[in-house]
Amino acid sequence: MPLIMPEFSYKYAGLSLALAVLFSLIAGYEGVKSTLKIEPAQAMRPPVPIASKGTAIERVTILWSKMTMMSRIAVRNIFRNKGRTGFVFIGVMLTYAILGMPWAMKENMDLMVYDQFDTVMVYDMKVDFTEPVLKDQALREIMQTAQVNYAESLMEVPSVLYNKGQKKAINVLGIQQSSALYHLYDEAGMVIKLPDTGIVLSDQLADKIGIEQGQTLLLKSPYARSPEERVAVEVTQIIPQYLGLNAYMEETALSRLLNQPAFSTAVIASTNQDGVAVIRDRFDTSSRVFGVNASQELMDKYGEMMEMMQAMLGLFVVIGITCGFSIVYASSMITLSERNRELASMLVIGLSYAEVKRVLYLEQWYTAVVAFVIGMPLLKGMVEKHVPYDGQ
Repeated sequence: MPLIMPEFSYKYAGLSLALAVLFSLIAGYEGVKSTLKIEPAQAMRPPVPIASKGTAIERVTILWSKMTMMSRIAVRNIFRNKGRTGFVFIGVMLTYAILGMPWAMKENMDLMVYDQFDTVMVYDMKVDFTEPVLKDQALREIMQTAQVNYAESLMEVPSVLYNKGQKKAINVLGIQQSSALYHLYDEAGMVIKLPDTGIVLSDQLADKIGIEQGQTLLLKSPYARSPEERVAVEVTQIIPQYLGLNAYMEETALSRLLNQPAFSTAVIASTNQDGVAVIRDRFDTSSRVFGVNASQELMDKYGEMMEMMQAMLGLFVVIGITCGFSIVYASSMITLSERNRELASMLVIGLSYAEVKRVLYLEQWYTAVVAFVIGMPLLKGMVEKHVPYDGQ
């Protein structure tokens, strides 16, 4: 993989600035265009009171009768100023979605990455070979190291899967039928046992090639004795997986399908604390070993990557909070400037300053609560669209 160095882009900085200025000008013009058309003498007149009819909530007598006078005034003001209410409603709803998206992304990313190491790939070390070797020979070489407690062979077979005009190039993994180091789970969260025949697909891969359980696909692999031949194999099970497009077969069944003796492209093992270092020293000069990967090291690298991602998600949170504050603040200031006479009238008829403020608070909160409720399906849709979602 090429090394990509981050650099500042004047092109995108200029484009971002142009878009920000453009939309700011549009928003500013839309806000003042009606005012610019007013004659000075007309502008000095007090605003015409907004005509208001009974609200839909007033018809629900059970609810309306239990509301306090402050709540009734707040509800009527919400329906009387539909434009301002709609502005606050949309702003709070989008702010809620923007703030919820980073947390959902972080949770799903952690689940995707660490689920692989915590529940699926539970081995401590993986030794990759430069070319396939006989299974017994590979296991014997690894097990000679005292720090290795247990080892299993792993077949990673590059293949192309065909189904009704669809095809996908992937690695088919051949593992032991009841592997202790590589666990596969069904929808109920139970460890599955690979069948003696057939292939098991991840749900994302099955969707990609449009196949269902019980149907037959064609498999072609350069590791087969006849590399150009497409061999039919039945899909015995489709399992949920958060990360990657994967296919699995019992190693003996995969060898038989390829018409090859039992071989291994890698060995996975559980080791003592210094087992990885000992294996690396032992096979450092071997031309047959491509590399030795420790699961903990991979998790640490993913953790470093996630720190950068978390910084980005934190930026989204700051943007969301800023947007929410700006929307509510701007709406409140506009409300105060437009309703000086109304608020003064409320004080004249006997309401206290605390009661007037309570009316304003209730308007904001009633609008915000409805926006939160409507924003929930919006947030769910955004999460399902942009990150792998487990439905919870």
